[in-house]
Amino acid sequence: MAIGRGGLLELSEIRSQKLDIFYICLMEISQIRRDLAEKIKKVPPIGKKLKFKLDEHFIIIDGSGDANELRDTDEEAHCTITMSIETYVKLQRKQIKPMIATLTGKLKVKGDIGLAQKLKQLM
Repeated sequence: MAIGRGGLLELSEIRSQKLDIFYICLMEISQIRRDLAEKIKKVPPIGKKLKFKLDEHFIIIDGSGDANELRDTDEEAHCTITMSIETYVKLQRKQIKPMIATLTGKLKVKGDIGLAQKLKQLM
């Protein structure tokens, strides 16, 4: 129960706040995709598929060909890195270290750990 204008916070205000958060996340994920698309062009092919699961969004970096390619699909990958959009942004801004994020459960790696370590090139 939230307190607002001398009483309970209106349901429409709660919905509005949730929509604001949703749109902020959508803007963040769009920016993350653009940034990654630029960064993967600057590094040699990673040799395998790497998947990011950021909240409910998926980003695949497929480096199995002549160049790294970015896709917005949920497909099999050699390594999957799971975290929130918030954690990803904090890692990019160097507000949290990858090891701390991993030890606190904010970042999870499944699969080829060596591939995950190549991420330093993209951060």
